[in-house]
Amino acid sequence: MSYVSRTAKPIVQAAFFCFSIITPCWAAPPDGQRKVTTTPTVSEQIRVTGSDLARVIADRPKVAEPDKGCAPGVDDRSSDLCAQWKAADAAEASALYSLLGLIATIIGTVLLVWTLLQTRTTARRELRAYVSVKPETFVNRNLPDGGRSFEVEIKMENGGSTPAYRAAHLGNIVAISDEHAKEYFGRRYDEAPRIGEPNAVTIHQNQFASGSISSYQPITSEQISKIKAGEMRLYAFGAVEYRDTFRTKRETRFCYQLNGEGLQELDHVGMANEGKLVPAGKAWTLSRFFNNAT
Repeated sequence: MSYVSRTAKPIVQAAFFCFSIITPCWAAPPDGQRKVTTTPTVSEQIRVTGSDLARVIADRPKVAEPDKGCAPGVDDRSSDLCAQWKAADAAEASALYSLLGLIATIIGTVLLVWTLLQTRTTARRELRAYVSVKPETFVNRNLPDGGRSFEVEIKMENGGSTPAYRAAHLGNIVAISDEHAKEYFGRRYDEAPRIGEPNAVTIHQNQFASGSISSYQPITSEQISKIKAGEMRLYAFGAVEYRDTFRTKRETRFCYQLNGEGLQELDHVGMANEGKLVPAGKAWTLSRFFNNAT
């Protein structure tokens, strides 16, 4: 080895050493921009991990609480169950109101029908015929055995607003006691003989028609004595059947009685006018039996 090579080697090594020192210094950032890298400790790692875990827990989706609805009368608009209950309550109330309305409608309809029927009935009552019967005259006929045969002329008057059509009458004259009268007049009147004018007549408004009823069986002398003694009465009774303007069948039952004083009063006139008509309206009085009308 030459002297030059031995001399240059140390120079090259020194230059390389200097270059290795200068190069890092020239590449290093300023002091303010230096980033110091340190290795985290175990406690710092635990703290970071806990923070991350808390952040994850805080950011997780919240589980919805069960919908408990709401109490009656409370309006909770955030509750679906409460809204459903409210809708169900409204539907129930609507159904109840509808039912009440239906009941009110039915009641109103029934009352309206009842009112119409009452109006119709009242109108018919005002427009129908009303036939009344009164005794007018009296005919006394003496029989050979001491008994008598009586005949009473009656007046059938229509006091209604419309005619009485097909008016026909029937009746009888009997002598019975007060005790027997209740039983006698309690039976069906059509069991008695149909005595009277067989032809039906029409009695117009505020007009009258005449008829007569007779004793089907003669009144015996014994019965005449009991009538004058007050033990029996003479009854003239019967019925008038007719149809009103609505073609409804109507009936007027009548019964008049004659006591002993009335018979004696009529005797004074009747004996002198045997077989003739004599006024008898005041002598006959209305009986408490068999007076009715439909």
